[in-house]
Amino acid sequence: RPENWTDISPGLALWTQKANALGWSLLLDGVATPPPSYAAPARATDVSNLPPTLSFCGDQDVFLGENRIFFDRMRKAGCEVIFQEFEDTWHALEALNPTHATARHINAWFLQEYARLLDRVTQT
Repeated sequence: RPENWTDISPGLALWTQKANALGWSLLLDGVATPPPSYAAPARATDVSNLPPTLSFCGDQDVFLGENRIFFDRMRKAGCEVIFQEFEDTWHALEALNPTHATARHINAWFLQEYARLLDRVTQT
């Protein structure tokens, strides 16, 4: 939701409110009344049953504030959350410029944490 977006320099915003509105329109096209927690888990009133979550965000990403709010709600509800913020990083850097040193660092961190999480949740 744009009211939770982090203010950043307009030149760094790869994802805008207009793009966001279009994305939601395309996602929900033809859905009369989408369950809010299915379309957007952050809108769920109860997040206590969400699975372990691994995520990251850059400090130059419009979604940083929204991510902080959501993952804090999950933690308070007893969910396992692994969330890392990366400095001087914008939305989708790791995918759009994977050879950049910061992107390589993010991708290595994510793969390592994903492997750890997968090991924990698949232990029998």
